[in-house]
Amino acid sequence: MRQFVQTYFDDIFVHSRASEGKTAVEAHLGHLREVLLCMRENRLYANINTCIFGAE
Repeated sequence: MRQFVQTYFDDIFVHSRASEGKTAVEAHLGHLREVLLCMRENRLYANINTCIFGAE
């Protein structure tokens, strides 16, 4: 996960690029799923009002 996630205080940045036959969007959705599942497993929650998804 450290390959595509950066944290800064209480911000989480997930960055992705196309690879292994996946488009950048497909890779990004997979990375987001991993991060959100990890957060759920550790009982951490994101405030939907402050989240930005799919930014460039």
